[in-house]
Amino acid sequence: MTADLLNDPRIFEPSYHPENIVNRAEEAEEMLKMLSGDETNVQDLFLHGSHGTGKSVVTKQVLQNLEGRHQSCILSCTKYNTHYKVLQGFLERLTGEEVSSGYHASDLLRRLEKRIGAVPTVLVLDDADFLLENDGDDLLYSLSRIDGAENLGIVLITSYRNSLRNTVESRTYSSLQPQKIVFNPYTSKEIYRILSERAREAFTTHSVHRNALTYIASSVANAGFALHWLRVAAANASDTIRESAVKDAYSESVQSYTAEILGNHSLHHQLLHDSLTRLTEDRSKVNTGKVYEKYQERCQEASVEPLSDRRVSDYLKHLEFEGLIEAEYRYGGEKGKTREIRVRKPV
Repeated sequence: MTADLLNDPRIFEPSYHPENIVNRAEEAEEMLKMLSGDETNVQDLFLHGSHGTGKSVVTKQVLQNLEGRHQSCILSCTKYNTHYKVLQGFLERLTGEEVSSGYHASDLLRRLEKRIGAVPTVLVLDDADFLLENDGDDLLYSLSRIDGAENLGIVLITSYRNSLRNTVESRTYSSLQPQKIVFNPYTSKEIYRILSERAREAFTTHSVHRNALTYIASSVANAGFALHWLRVAAANASDTIRESAVKDAYSESVQSYTAEILGNHSLHHQLLHDSLTRLTEDRSKVNTGKVYEKYQERCQEASVEPLSDRRVSDYLKHLEFEGLIEAEYRYGGEKGKTREIRVRKPV
């Protein structure tokens, strides 16, 4: 990208959060009302929507609006995916002090309970699919039953599971009684508005052709990928960003966007995804047996010890949570349940 195209490089950083979030005022207002505790106790929330629908960015905006009245923190369960790690992470964020690994989980829970006390607190578990898959719902039950729970709002954000009632035990769901807020996919018009508003902030005047934004907006409903795609197209442009530049940048955008997501996971996740990419270049589906064989080959080439087939099955589920693969489950046969899988591009 030529320097005279870009007005503010921060606008396209993944950490950037705009003041105006397109078409999410209703969801933000509802969240703020439920978490403020002005009229009732602080409520627990379950936010669901596909990738790129604004769940995380709206939550962070709401937490900013609660500053001064509430203490809060947000953790991504791609990293904090166990009972212990979550408690450790919450304590470190709330106290600003490092918490060692030498405690029992019950000790951490008591410390967190003491920290919350009578202070309204909001604890957010983003990408909660990973925690629920890896560690069940014991943590949620414990948090919902601590002293002062009326001052604690637990927010669960998922992209894969669309029902918490069908995921956790009845006692946990009964203790939480979360209010569900659905983030519907963006329409093409809304994606266009997101892109145009961000482009207006990021680029100099007349740097982007309208048809370039229209092409992206008509192609995807994932706002995160749409913005990433525009950023890549801009980086490759020598002058004005035209529709042709956007089309040329698509494949590179998919690759770099996927690499960013995989960067939050292990080498084995990356080797699995690479194995699937090689096996499904013609967009055909493959079963888990073939995936495991190819994954073992890739491990040998990378000089790493392959995981067991059970762990590989777990890691494939992680890729499914991230929207990087799609799987069709079939029941019957010798193993009872099989999966047919293929790589999924951002949509």
